[in-house]
Amino acid sequence: MKKSILAVLALALFCAGPAMSQAGNAAKQQDIRKLMELTGAAKVGQQIAAQMIPMFKQSNPQVPQKFWDDVMKEFDAKSMIDLIVPIYDKHLTHDDVKGLIAFYQSPLGRKMTSVMPQIAQESMQVGQQWGMQIAQRVQKRLEEQKKKGK
Repeated sequence: MKKSILAVLALALFCAGPAMSQAGNAAKQQDIRKLMELTGAAKVGQQIAAQMIPMFKQSNPQVPQKFWDDVMKEFDAKSMIDLIVPIYDKHLTHDDVKGLIAFYQSPLGRKMTSVMPQIAQESMQVGQQWGMQIAQRVQKRLEEQKKKGK
């Protein structure tokens, strides 16, 4: 009798494990979505589109505005988030996600998300200048190398 009760209990735990794991995973994924919303990561796809479309429009002035409006509809934030959630899930534990949510809900975390766009933009500008300086030095060395080879 004891063995059959233990067997039933073991079977119940075995079957409940995946269900509990799925419920835990659903809670984690929900928290990942919350984290992405807090950090602004959920808006990245639309921000990229908003930057890309004007460049395409400038290169293709003959294309009507309705076309570009329809293209913007393709950049659905939810579908982008659906693709990114598994990446967060892969690299962060649920406790990590909860800790990050707590941070981004704190005054310092809110400040970080408010200044991050400016930091990213200024960093990109500095990076471009840095890259151009390196490219100029490399170009100068190449020219010197060509002169030596003649």
